[in-house]
Amino acid sequence: MRRLAFAAALFPLAGCGGGAALLHGAHVLGEGKTTVGAGVSGNFLTGQAASALRDARNVPDGRASGIPASEASREAYAKGAAAVAAIGPGVAPWVSARVGLPHDFEAGITYSGRAMRVDARHAWQGERFALSVGAGASALSLRHAVSGDQLSGLDLKAKGGMGSFGFDAPVLVGVKSPSDLLSAWAGPRFGYERICAEATLGIEPSAQPGSLSLERVQYGGVVGISLGFRRLYGAIELDFSHQSYSGDILGQKVEGTGFALTPAAALVAKF
Repeated sequence: MRRLAFAAALFPLAGCGGGAALLHGAHVLGEGKTTVGAGVSGNFLTGQAASALRDARNVPDGRASGIPASEASREAYAKGAAAVAAIGPGVAPWVSARVGLPHDFEAGITYSGRAMRVDARHAWQGERFALSVGAGASALSLRHAVSGDQLSGLDLKAKGGMGSFGFDAPVLVGVKSPSDLLSAWAGPRFGYERICAEATLGIEPSAQPGSLSLERVQYGGVVGISLGFRRLYGAIELDFSHQSYSGDILGQKVEGTGFALTPAAALVAKF
């Protein structure tokens, strides 16, 4: 019963997508130059993780009937909760600011609904071509109380919060026109995240507090393009990654894999 209660309480996170798009090219900003941007990103699952989420949607809601869930239902719900907590499917706002630093370095901060990410990178760049290597650190918001629609018909209220820390390392190669009218970039991206959570409300007739601990590893790539003039441009990007996660939900071991697609688009202003 406690397993099912906790798993259900995690599904409000689905309202905050887990994708953290870059939406910048391989070239870095000049020293003292800045950009600010706003847009939207989505995170969509395929593979085993998506199947786990579909199975969890079919678990009956025992709160109305007062009938405790079976062990099979609890297990299915726990697997679906792990997929949502680890990968965070959904659509979310994307907001970012970046600043150019001396010696071809750049730093930035990005909010993507589910997490806040700070990063720094260095580029070896010419007028047209560039190679950049970066590293980012991220953390989930410590409190989530946003109802999501990953499981229809549930009245979800999270108590407590969800926290994590993680890092990722994108490597980009890119090209741009001399006038900065057009820019394109692509490259691999790797990441790791440690996730912990606590919640109390579920679909069982009664619920007790529980905890979750997960580790997630991702590897994949990113492709993007931007088009604009002078101080304003639009950018679109697609991140794609293989995701694997494992951990513990109220004493029950869970693990899974999936493939995530993260499209994003934004308007960015240069200063």
